[in-house]
Amino acid sequence: MSRKFNSAAFTAAWNNPDLTTDDIAAMFGVYRTSVSHMGQRRGLPPRKTGAKPKIDREPFVSLWLAGVSTLDIAKHLGVSRNYTGVLARRFGLQGRPQGARKVISMDDYRAMQLRAAMAASARETLGHMAMAEMLDDPRRVMRRAA
Repeated sequence: MSRKFNSAAFTAAWNNPDLTTDDIAAMFGVYRTSVSHMGQRRGLPPRKTGAKPKIDREPFVSLWLAGVSTLDIAKHLGVSRNYTGVLARRFGLQGRPQGARKVISMDDYRAMQLRAAMAASARETLGHMAMAEMLDDPRRVMRRAA
């Protein structure tokens, strides 16, 4: 038994760039793959796939090398988990062997970045205090901070 659809409603959904194929399928109670077939049968133009997200090399490489999970990287960048592997190859990074490296979460990565920034700030502050002669023994304090 074939279903009857309001052709105008389907065409409007098809042409709406804010709706994904999954959204259209849910609206009409069909499978995602059926949506494409329905569009072709109605002679509708191919759907625009949208621009691929522009991913900057620097933050991706930092996350990858730190060992952040591919799922967390994907969520952070707004891409699929599989696309993280594509990006790694595009940026000339080696694949990460399974189990060879400790995988960390995005929260762990952010905590590492915060610790590094705080340590750098503390070293800078101690340096300024030493230059302003605000420390009793600047050599001893600077050795501890390094």
